[in-house]
Amino acid sequence: MLTFSSNVLVVDGVALFEHENQHGSEITIDEIFKIARKGLTRAASIQLKYEPIHFFPTSIKVDWDIHDDECFYYVSNFKVIE
Repeated sequence: MLTFSSNVLVVDGVALFEHENQHGSEITIDEIFKIARKGLTRAASIQLKYEPIHFFPTSIKVDWDIHDDECFYYVSNFKVIE
């Protein structure tokens, strides 16, 4: 299993990434929504949890219906900076 983690700061619509380990995955909240939509229409099963105030997916568990192809996405420590 592979695990990737990043800190993301979005300023004026531009995402700035700080990777906690070496990887090329850069996933924003917009990408999380795209993954959730794709999973709802194409996956064998999907589990979603949403952030209660801003209502974006904070947890996605997807089984794409191929052996050993489960994917997990988590958003944590989300803050609005003003």
